[in-house]
Amino acid sequence: MAIQIVTGDFRQNKKAVLIEKILQLKEQDPAAKIYYIVPEHLKFEMEAFLLEVVGAVNESPDASIIDIQVASFSRLAWFLLGAQHDAQMLSDLGLTMIIRQVLQDYQAQLHVYAGQVNYHSFSEQLLLLFKELIEGNIAAENIQTVDVDYAAEDIALSPAALEEQRLAEIQLLYAAFLEALEKQIVGNYT
Repeated sequence: MAIQIVTGDFRQNKKAVLIEKILQLKEQDPAAKIYYIVPEHLKFEMEAFLLEVVGAVNESPDASIIDIQVASFSRLAWFLLGAQHDAQMLSDLGLTMIIRQVLQDYQAQLHVYAGQVNYHSFSEQLLLLFKELIEGNIAAENIQTVDVDYAAEDIALSPAALEEQRLAEIQLLYAAFLEALEKQIVGNYT
């Protein structure tokens, strides 16, 4: 897919030249799909002008165009992304709510973070961590852990055991968070 960007002084009328170029492209490759991107407020005017020019070129008052779309940027996204574009964006508050639900669901399996489950600031910190992991394209299974299942008293006595248990719990919560996101239609995290 090629892209050509035309810029210049807005006082210069570029419409006729651009449409002529578009029609030449269609003549060379009848199967080409062409998107003519214009500002939202000019979309209808440009569609009408394009039909008028196509009608004049074809010497027919009943002009039609196929595979030439006049679109604004938001409409172009709809054409190219289809249903993905309609996905709801989830705010940080919504993501935090998902984390809080995950914490409630897995509270019984937490030893190190069990006391933090009801603190909103802990959920916010997990969100920051999880967003970094997502942006870094790190899957839950990529988080290195040792198979741990320490008793609570062992965790308190051994710093190494504490760190291993923390990492295991973060991995557990992150995997559950990603699984919960997959069940959602979330535009910015799926």
